[in-house]
Amino acid sequence: MTDGRVRRGAVLSVVGPDGVGKSTLIDAVVAGSLDGHDIMRIRNVGLLPRRTLPQVPVT
Repeated sequence: MTDGRVRRGAVLSVVGPDGVGKSTLIDAVVAGSLDGHDIMRIRNVGLLPRRTLPQVPVT
């Protein structure tokens, strides 16, 4: 992906250290792609929670 396009069916990850704007980038892309479009037509969108709770006890 050098031109900013992602092919249909492709998997894309955004990774980086805290504070570099990953969430801001995703928010901007989603807002721009949904602007004026019916969101009911969007399929197979998966978002991971920004923070998860541990699945095992932590002491």
